[in-house]
Amino acid sequence: MAKGANAKQQITEKILKTFPNAFQYEKEIRIPMEENGEEIQIKCVLTCAKTNVNVNNQIEDAEVPFDEESDGIKGAMTEPSAQEKQAVADLISKLGI
Repeated sequence: MAKGANAKQQITEKILKTFPNAFQYEKEIRIPMEENGEEIQIKCVLTCAKTNVNVNNQIEDAEVPFDEESDGIKGAMTEPSAQEKQAVADLISKLGI
């Protein structure tokens, strides 16, 4: 059984009980509502988080080092490398785009 499957099922049941017109559509939960006289549907998709965070947005059991000075992940790229840009340019050229 997938990680979080039991928890997702419990949460799905609570959402469906809380919103009587809610229903499941494929992997989504759809919640019909009315806004400005028009019916809309709010869709919810539940997934189990890979990494837990606490209420202060701090990563728990992080697999990557966090850089406090830049408020980011150490070594994280902010833009593609020259090699990656060239690979994309080559692909575009081959596709004739």
